[in-house]
Parts: sequence; C-alpha cells; structure tokens
Amino acid sequence: MRGSGGATGRGRPGGTLWRLGAGYRAEEQRGQLALPSDGPAAPAGLAPWSRAEAMLSEYELLGLCQEGQIMELLTPGLGVEVLTSEVLGGCAEGELVRVAGRLVRRQRPLAQAVFLTLEDEWGLIPVTVWEQRWRRLREALRRPVVVVVGRVSRRDGTLSVVAERAWPLEGVGGPSRRSIK
Repeated sequence: MRGSGGATGRGRPGGTLWRLGAGYRAEEQRGQLALPSDGPAAPAGLAPWSRAEAMLSEYELLGLCQEGQIMELLTPGLGVEVLTSEVLGGCAEGELVRVAGRLVRRQRPLAQAVFLTLEDEWGLIPVTVWEQRWRRLREALRRPVVVVVGRVSRRDGTLSVVAERAWPLEGVGGPSRRSIK
C-alpha cells in the first residue's frame, strides 16, 4: 500500500482522517463530556420512576439490570410460603410449592407444553405448563414478574415446577390478590 490515503487523500495533511486525528491527545483524560443544560432536571408533571420501575425498564431494554435483581425488592413482601430457587432443590417429587420470579425465557417447542424459566435473586426456576393449563394462564405468564403454584417434578435428573396456578406480581407491594385459575 503506497501512502495511507490512496486516491481520496484521506491520510494526507488536510484529509478527513488527518483532521479527525488532529484533535487526538493521548495524554488527556477521556470520559463523558458534560452537556450543560438550563432546563429542569425532569420534565414537568412526570413523577420519578420507582426503583422497581427503573429495574424493569432496564431488563426490557438491555436484558439485565446492573444494580441488582428485581426480586430483591419483591421477595420480602411475598411471605414465607414462596420458595426461592435455592430452597426448591430440596423439595420432594410431587410436593406442592409456590415460587416467584422474573420471566426470563419462554419456549414452546413442538410439544404439548410450554417451558418457562423464572429468575429470582438466587438462581433459575424451570416451570412446565401443559397446553390446556397454558390456555388459562397465558395472560398471567406473559407478564414480567409472576408467582406460580405447582407440583415439583423430578425426571431424568432434572427439576421443574409443573404449573397449576399463576398470577402476575403487581408493583413492589407484593402479589395481586386476584388469582388466575
């Protein structure tokens, strides 16, 4: 390659690349530039987001939240009957359990079931929803954070909760009182 700019002259003094590089200063500290604003901190009339709303928005946009897990805010209001993914591993086959978490995956292969994965602050909870039950529960199970009641299934070395009932969690205050049956 003869010369860095070729026929366009981008690499020679005065060319595009040269001008872009002219402002480069290796010894200077780089970072976010301050953008001064004389306007208000937030648009007038809009209430600031709660921590839970901000977290759910981050999950929706990025698929993750860098400042915690949404279930840390919700678990204290759920009661002791809601098991964490950590405790679920010790449950027996057929045991009726209640779990809650953020819906992170929904799969519907060519099978008679829908497979969901819930996430709480300790790990993942696999949930199986048979097709007839899915028809009744699908509205609740399309929400971002849900409570599921079902029986523990242990097959071929795996664990899953076979859903019987489900309802969405409403806000940080805990589950809604309306159960979808």
